[in-house]
Amino acid sequence: MLNVKKLALSTLLLSVTFSLSAYSATTSIDAVLKQADLMTLIGTDEVVNLVAQFRDQNASTDNVNNFDNFVAIGVLPSPVTHINSADFDASQTVLKETKRMGSWIGVANFKQNEIPELSLQDGLIALQACMQRHRNPTPTNRVTNVTLYKTLNTAQVVYDYAFVDPALPKGSCQEYLYLPSAKYCEEGTVTSCHLNIVTLGKTPVV
Repeated sequence: MLNVKKLALSTLLLSVTFSLSAYSATTSIDAVLKQADLMTLIGTDEVVNLVAQFRDQNASTDNVNNFDNFVAIGVLPSPVTHINSADFDASQTVLKETKRMGSWIGVANFKQNEIPELSLQDGLIALQACMQRHRNPTPTNRVTNVTLYKTLNTAQVVYDYAFVDPALPKGSCQEYLYLPSAKYCEEGTVTSCHLNIVTLGKTPVV
């Protein structure tokens, strides 16, 4: 009887482990960003920015699937052009939301079905390899956020990673861009390590 109980317990633990693994696989940040109900979150199915980051503003990682905080930003044309932003978690519970008058300059609207097949973690790895080939390696292998947006000149979605750089002041990161469609990479500008939608209107729109 004891052996039967041990077998049953082992089976139960294996089942729980498998379930947790399956859950983790289906809740990658790629799934969260691609499946988020944008109409409910920001009132439009098009965005100018999708962001994955940590709720903890001081955290960083070498695996973007550890991110637990997400931001969707969209521009609505009526009745007056305005920007809706939503800060939410992996279960799409809204943590913060803002609305401010104005438009978003420099990038194009895009829909979730335009997000490349390449996962954001594989994009991070590809970016670092690409920068190494250009003899301009990233300052560390740790990132604090990744932003997706569609460029006007390529009409393609870019993965924009914010890397921890010990040479920069606290709260500032170095961005590096990766364009999956062209396997192209480049160093960007110094940017904020964390996006706070409440103070978004007080900083320049990227």
